[in-house]
Amino acid sequence: MKKMKFFCLILSALYIAFTLASCADKSWSLKTSNSSLSPGSFILLEMDAYYAAGQKVSEANPNAKDVLKEKVDDQPANEWIRNKAIDEGKFLLAIKKLFDENGLSLTDEEQKKAENAGIKQWRSRGKTFEDLGVGKDSFLEAKSIIPAKKDKLFEAIYGKDGSNPVNDENLKSYYEDNYTHYTTLSKLLTNPAQDGGQAPQPLTDEEKAAAKAKFDEYVNKLNDGEDIKNIASQFKTDEAMKEEEDPLMSLTEKSDQLTLPEAANNKLKELEIGKAAVVEVEADSTLYLIQKQDVKTKSSEMLEDATERDSVLHEQSKANFDELIKDQVSQMDISVNYAAINQHPPSIFQPKNKKKK
Repeated sequence: MKKMKFFCLILSALYIAFTLASCADKSWSLKTSNSSLSPGSFILLEMDAYYAAGQKVSEANPNAKDVLKEKVDDQPANEWIRNKAIDEGKFLLAIKKLFDENGLSLTDEEQKKAENAGIKQWRSRGKTFEDLGVGKDSFLEAKSIIPAKKDKLFEAIYGKDGSNPVNDENLKSYYEDNYTHYTTLSKLLTNPAQDGGQAPQPLTDEEKAAAKAKFDEYVNKLNDGEDIKNIASQFKTDEAMKEEEDPLMSLTEKSDQLTLPEAANNKLKELEIGKAAVVEVEADSTLYLIQKQDVKTKSSEMLEDATERDSVLHEQSKANFDELIKDQVSQMDISVNYAAINQHPPSIFQPKNKKKK
């Protein structure tokens, strides 16, 4: 009899727990006393975390087939993804709080611009998101409205009229220390594809040697003080290019995010300002001529271009802004609704196995 009573008590406890879980409020995923994040918005954050985990797993183990069976930063992938999504959700709530505390609001134009950008994405991918459990309003909240508030909050702090502005001199100094300005010409070491679908053929050894000799000639002239524009004009003539074609590329990029192939990037980093070099990249059968330019000649242009200045400002102040938000998170009482977020585990983002016919 005692065993029967004990068994009945266990069943009653399980029934109550199940009933409470079923009745739990699942209309929010994270919340504070006056703000919340919808479950749909959390799913989007979890999806971003899932793909970030996939990238990390791929870099650590290119042969991995199932992200969720791997570890990320020494954590089970499921756990890492969930924790990252929760952290990002707290980050968004902190942005909303600071945005309001600073007396900010989106103008009608800013609101409409943000919504229109989100609606454009929704039109192309909305069905996919709905299948995951994300509604249109949740999508706009996480991907349009809060990011717009984040940008305005950032500007209110670090912009020219902000509470902690970054002046032009500091931004100029950051730009010159962290960006690289260079010019480049390139030549494919293959003959063009022929009619009939024949693939491009590699140059003969003689043709390749002639191309390298020509590029060496260009480099010698550049290192003797010739203007790169004159060399580009000579290259255009030598290659019998069309009048409207411009072979010269002039780029200014973050020094740790250069877009040339690795071998060319490494050579560029070694060069002194004004000096040039030739690099052959066998992987893409291309010969590169690169010349490092003085980035200081571009800093004034950057300051005068509002869009570029804003981009560099975000790079310069991103770490400080993130720390500000993290500090705000640490001061907030944020609840996590596991009853809501557990309904959508990271496995929902995995490609579904095709059924055999």
